[in-house]
Amino acid sequence: MLGSSGIFLALTVREAFLPAMMEELGLSATVIGALVSLGSLTAVIIRPVMPRVVAALRGTARTIVTSMAAVAVGVGLLALAPATGGSVLFFALLAIVTGFGSGMAFPLSIVSVASHVPRDERALALSLRLSSNHLVELSAPVLGGLLVAAFGFGVGFAVAGLALALLTIMALPRMRPYEVVEHALEAGHDGKR
Repeated sequence: MLGSSGIFLALTVREAFLPAMMEELGLSATVIGALVSLGSLTAVIIRPVMPRVVAALRGTARTIVTSMAAVAVGVGLLALAPATGGSVLFFALLAIVTGFGSGMAFPLSIVSVASHVPRDERALALSLRLSSNHLVELSAPVLGGLLVAAFGFGVGFAVAGLALALLTIMALPRMRPYEVVEHALEAGHDGKR
């Protein structure tokens, strides 16, 4: 749940302030729209190959942590955008990295709750996950706005990326116990999902 909320934090700050920063750097509305859409397109394109990505990364837990790291990098490095002079290629690469991370993490976080929580507690667990995401969506633009107003866009993106990076580091020790449960669940289903 923290991973999903952390990703929502970083993405909400990105969505709230990235277009304003790009406009300040002189990018046209058309280019800004295309770059914002590129991240969403990447999130959609990655979904059909999710099973292959999960297999390549050796499991759901590792994929979620990798996805968290991707979003942390994709949002955090936006702090360097002014130094690139508003490079469209720089924004495009970060949009693709962020889209990969969000496109993988959100569906897998729902799968994780559904597969690791007892059936009679799933509705509550899923509603808590969604509620925490909505609380982040409610507070992140306001807190991010205060940060951006006081210190600039770069600090806002850096803080959002660092917050998610810290949550990613906190998730690392939880990977092994998650994988043990995941393998037990797979063995108990005899290959049926």
